Amino acid sequence: FFLGIPPGDLVEMTHLHEPAIVHALRTRYEKDIIYTNTGAILLALNPFKKLDHLYTREMMELYWREDAGSGSSSGGGEEGRETKEKLPPHAYAVAENAYSSMIRSLEERDAHRLELASKGKLSPCNQSILVSGESGAGKTVTTKIVMRYLSILS
Repeated sequence: FFLGIPPGDLVEMTHLHEPAIVHALRTRYEKDIIYTNTGAILLALNPFKKLDHLYTREMMELYWREDAGSGSSSGGGEEGRETKEKLPPHAYAVAENAYSSMIRSLEERDAHRLELASKGKLSPCNQSILVSGESGAGKTVTTKIVMRYLSILS
């Protein structure tokens, strides 16, 4: 744990069992760190209070990638800015990954458009984001956060 805070990705934990996961999530939650990854899955805990600092334009821009369509995972952007891989877990990261994958797929498809069309394999490039949870968990709010990110990005 860095400064007593469990890692942003639970996969990095030495002991991955229920009590350790609950302890990690509780510790992060108590410090208003509501987002935690477990591999490619984002866990979001409803803080039951406003955490406006997480949803500023500046925070959103941290997750944007200038090279979103190039397939590079370097993070792009200004010198000295953290790479995308080092940014903390966030709903914006999930939205960025979906958007980047869709753009990359469209670019690859367009590069091979004639070949794919002649084989009848020209298909749309779709992405999905599943937001799941119990009643009151914050699914609607999370969906709005992701949709806002995608609408501003596109």
